Amino acid sequence: MDSLPASNTQVGYTGLVNKACKCGLTEGTVINFYLDNALYGVPVERTVEYEAPYFKPDRAEDYCVAWGIFENEIISREN
Repeated sequence: MDSLPASNTQVGYTGLVNKACKCGLTEGTVINFYLDNALYGVPVERTVEYEAPYFKPDRAEDYCVAWGIFENEIISREN
């Protein structure tokens, strides 16, 4: 299993997926380690793993699909 360790800073899902895509990683795991000090100011090391397949989210396309479904539902209720 290939792995692409991310930096030790907190990087969101999109940042990790972009790193995986740029490296040509099509299978395996992207692992992100970061310190989480959200509770009580005591840092706790967290590990987040993302499993392949990776894809780059397209929010605009997702909205188009969702609104198409909503519009069809409204039309079917009116008929």
